[in-house]
Amino acid sequence: MIQFIPAIISALPAIAKLFDKDERGEGVRELTGTVLNEASKSLGVDFRSKDTLISHLNSNPDAVIKMKEIDTAYEIRIAELKVQDRANTLLDKQSARVNSLEMYKSDAPFLVKITSSIIAIATVLSAAALDTYILYEGFAKGLEALNPVITLIAGNVSARAAQVLGYYYGAADTKEHINRG
Repeated sequence: MIQFIPAIISALPAIAKLFDKDERGEGVRELTGTVLNEASKSLGVDFRSKDTLISHLNSNPDAVIKMKEIDTAYEIRIAELKVQDRANTLLDKQSARVNSLEMYKSDAPFLVKITSSIIAIATVLSAAALDTYILYEGFAKGLEALNPVITLIAGNVSARAAQVLGYYYGAADTKEHINRG
């Protein structure tokens, strides 16, 4: 494991770029290059060209088997992490609902107990009002007459209203989360 520390250290700048939307593509290219260079150094084979990689794999069937083992282990680990992520999400939702119910059972003042419900109702109603206003203005005066700031605020409030409704009706999964699993 110690032999991989220099490789990991040399890959850190590329890994950091993976977290920046603007540099993600460059980060993938740099990380791929770093991995290939470090693999070339450790195995004594130049993997920077596709032809040398193919010829090395053709002459070393054990390397292909090892790569498949690593790939399979990686796929299994990713599947385990997806299952764990889903379990954590469900536990988080359940604990949020349990905490909410416990608050209602507590000796807290009535206003404290209903504050989250009041905020939720206000959010949904304001989204409906803004959407209605935008539809009215859009049809009555034309879309070019709409103030972009109001449409931006309406979009934000509508997204929050969708989150509120998802929380109360149990459909708080994002589209990205649903597509992952």
